Amino acid sequence: MMTFLFYIALGYLLITGGILLLNKRDFTPLPPTPRNYFDEQAPAVTICIPARNEANSIERCVRSAIDQLYPNHHVLVLDDGSTDGTSEILESLTQQYPELVTVMSGRPKPDDWLGKSWACHQLSKQALGDILIFIDADTWLEPEATSKVVRTMGSDVVDFVTLWPKQKLGTFWEKTVIPLVYFALLTLLPTRYVYQSPKWLPSFLRQKIGPFFAAANGQFMAFKKNAYQAIGGHQSVKNEVVEDVELAKNIKRGGYRMKMYHGQNAI
Repeated sequence: MMTFLFYIALGYLLITGGILLLNKRDFTPLPPTPRNYFDEQAPAVTICIPARNEANSIERCVRSAIDQLYPNHHVLVLDDGSTDGTSEILESLTQQYPELVTVMSGRPKPDDWLGKSWACHQLSKQALGDILIFIDADTWLEPEATSKVVRTMGSDVVDFVTLWPKQKLGTFWEKTVIPLVYFALLTLLPTRYVYQSPKWLPSFLRQKIGPFFAAANGQFMAFKKNAYQAIGGHQSVKNEVVEDVELAKNIKRGGYRMKMYHGQNAI
């Protein structure tokens, strides 16, 4: 019995170690983008930010979106009934940057929706960009993040990009759970299979199994709008707790391409 368990443990370590080594090569930051790579004719981008009681972080988040070194972007924020001063901060930002920032008020949530998906759905209905970037209100972007993402989506013909940022952990549970999530990501999911179905699978299985090789981080998700709408957007995951991963699966099921990057020097 002990010998059997030893070989099980050894097999697990070999597999996860192998995946970790592959991901060390494949899980990379976004490629750099030369300054002034885009002009005013660049694809329109809407940066969508759902916010509820985020007074401690919302200003830094929105200012980082405003300060993108990208010539054709707009920041759209949904204030979902905040009571902690978030609304006043957003009002001040819209007065300072009336052409760059729009704040909308959230509508009451239907019973069959979860909160974040409902907020993002409302944002998507108002967003005018060709590319929609959803970020959480407690994240912030490096100035070249949007340019890097848009260039990647164009040059690699990618419909969905998600980034995994460096996390600043505060509470005990954050320090416990988040490292485990990253450990599982890097040791159980080969990054290359996120955007390329395993070649060792028979062709008749790739379409069925391929979507299960999917991951996404809701802190940063960028969609080409036509792909987002084609898969049903956040409405297709309205009652999913892990809506980001389900959106990634829907992208793959729909025949669209996605890529996943380390957020270094971007978020």
